[in-house]
Amino acid sequence: MSNPDVRPRLIGLIDNAGPNNLLAFLADALDGACAADLAAAFVTRRGLDALLQRLLAVDGRVRVLTGFYGWVTEPAALRALLDGERRHPKHFRSRIAIDPRFHCKAYLITRGTTLTAVVGSSNLTGDGLTETGELNAAFAVPARSSKALMFRQFFEAAWASAVPLSATLIDAYAEARPAGSGEPGVVPITLDAALTSAKAPATHASRGRRPRYFRMTVHGFMSARTERALREETSWSRRKWGMVTARLPSLSIGDRIILFDKTCGWSQLVEVRDWTRTPMRTPDGRNFAAHTPVAGSHRRKLTATAWAAIRQKGLLTKWDAERDCRMSVVNAERLIKALRFLKA
Repeated sequence: MSNPDVRPRLIGLIDNAGPNNLLAFLADALDGACAADLAAAFVTRRGLDALLQRLLAVDGRVRVLTGFYGWVTEPAALRALLDGERRHPKHFRSRIAIDPRFHCKAYLITRGTTLTAVVGSSNLTGDGLTETGELNAAFAVPARSSKALMFRQFFEAAWASAVPLSATLIDAYAEARPAGSGEPGVVPITLDAALTSAKAPATHASRGRRPRYFRMTVHGFMSARTERALREETSWSRRKWGMVTARLPSLSIGDRIILFDKTCGWSQLVEVRDWTRTPMRTPDGRNFAAHTPVAGSHRRKLTATAWAAIRQKGLLTKWDAERDCRMSVVNAERLIKALRFLKA
């Protein structure tokens, strides 16, 4: 059994002089590893490409945490990380730090009973991994010791406060990133600044087309396990967006849903803001959509009078409302008018 109070053992100083470079050190440490947690303020495609295949070969969980500080992180690198998630959803994850000054560099790799921790100046970039001007200290400590827990607690705290990587976030960052970015020293950017300074994601309306309409029904509340999974995977709760199981795989951003909530007894016209597929199945499925009310619309109580008006116009029966489906624009607009979602 490991001594819980054993001190970390310094196993090397890495200055990227010749063969004593971080790329070679990490490549060796990842060989046979069972877990890896990487925190780097900057990630570039050249740096990531040098290690990505070794990260994907790790026989266990791999997490990569980076940020938008100074605009240095490259959108191409973020897209490669997201692609890694999609190809290895069970064990490869990446997130973006919400601290606009996130500037950490720490590489925690577990192999067997040993945790190797590298802390220093090198980012996950081509220069950071191989060029001089860097200095990193590498420590080894029993994986089950209190000192290993100290390293892990740092990473867990940063990871818990970060937001999952998504195509929407990457596109917004790429749009907001100034031309010629890539060198440190630029004013930091917050996540909200990246999103608000970029153009909104293209929706049907922004493309000059009429939105698509769907009808969906909510039959109960999401389980605590599902809510926890979505908090880990998305920023929807923080944004106070509504969430619904997406039983219709064709949903996309900008679609409109006539939503019947049988649990609370109301109906509402909402617009899809985002969607996700969880790595593992939850009690409520794996596909979910986030939504917000359509501007100018109002929630309506599903009273007996409301149902009578709908049936009288031949628009919908209570049995029809149980089935999720796509609607024609004409039928959707007639139902919206009957439910009086929008003020005249």
